[in-house]
Amino acid sequence: MIGRVLWLFSLLIIIDLVLLLGIRRLAVLSVGDRTRKWLSLAHFAIAGGFLVFSILFFLLQGDPMLDPGVFRSYFIWSDTFLLVYMTKSILAVFILLNALINLIFRKHKKLITTIFMALGCTLALSILILLADGIINGVYRFKLREVEVISDRLPASFDGFRIVQLSDVHLGSFKNEADVKAGLSLIASAHPDLLLITGDLINVNYKEAHPYLPLFKQLQAPYGKYAILGNHDIGDYTRLNKIDALGYNSKGLTTFYHDAGWNLMRNEHIFLHKGLDSIALLGVDNWSMSKFRKLGRLDLANKGVDAQTFSILMSHDPSHWRAEVTENTRIDLMLAGHTHGMQMGINDYGIKWSPISWKYPEWLGLYSEGQQFLYVNAGFGFLGFSGRIGIWPEVTVLVLRKK
Repeated sequence: MIGRVLWLFSLLIIIDLVLLLGIRRLAVLSVGDRTRKWLSLAHFAIAGGFLVFSILFFLLQGDPMLDPGVFRSYFIWSDTFLLVYMTKSILAVFILLNALINLIFRKHKKLITTIFMALGCTLALSILILLADGIINGVYRFKLREVEVISDRLPASFDGFRIVQLSDVHLGSFKNEADVKAGLSLIASAHPDLLLITGDLINVNYKEAHPYLPLFKQLQAPYGKYAILGNHDIGDYTRLNKIDALGYNSKGLTTFYHDAGWNLMRNEHIFLHKGLDSIALLGVDNWSMSKFRKLGRLDLANKGVDAQTFSILMSHDPSHWRAEVTENTRIDLMLAGHTHGMQMGINDYGIKWSPISWKYPEWLGLYSEGQQFLYVNAGFGFLGFSGRIGIWPEVTVLVLRKK
């Protein structure tokens, strides 16, 4: 942890030094000494002010693991950090490129510097506006996405069966009930047969969910409401002993879901019946290829489910699909979340990309391998950065179709 902080601090110092170099190079554009001096002072004031703000912020905060209000306040720091240093980083890149090009084309320094400074400032300002819009509006641009899953293994009675999936709700990130209610209001118009939550209802403490119990209790579906635990739900981020954290949060969330009329599935399955047909719904605890604990037991959840039965698995982390599901089972559809689409990217006009794709091959939307499908939800809530750019919060409607 200390090593990461030192690495980040060193990177920020380099960015600030590059910006100072850029201010000095303004002399090429006939910018006077007095102006460059004031720009340097402003630069030091912003850098120093952010450093003092960061130190005081972390020294004076309470325990974010026990108080949702304190946890939410961390967005003030993370958002400020992104707004300041994303802008600075873009300017730094253009300053370095300008210096490099000037070494090659020495006769046109003024023209080249003018072009690069103009491009850098324009791009930096554009990114600043996008980030600000993502914080102010992006996290509330809830989208209802309808996706068809077509399979010849689906029983005829379930043709047209509608499943609404929520994932990564992160209730502790929202400021009030109205914001959550606005997103959940989309569910009624989807006319769901089945309601599912594929993990991460909370950030770090099950008490974050308490104010929203009436909203989740009001949600209805004729075939029931089911949920699983994600990495945040099981307490991987608390300062408690990890075993204690698992018991603390899982017990609290079990009570919450019960009181709200939901069923929390812990490495188990049930059968849904319609007419003479049935399908299986499986739910496992968090299973991850990364640092988070592998508590999901697919072997237990799948025990007693015939390979010929159309099966739907709820598993929070999409990496579980290729690691165990496609390799060892005949499960037809897995529903996941976890990635948030990094809350930043493109998912429109036939283009789907986000930096998170470098870590997760399956990070957003519908994927298939033979006759097996995976859907990765973009998430309902937000974390880390209290904004969304291009990857909007979603409520997914999966419509099962008989091929």
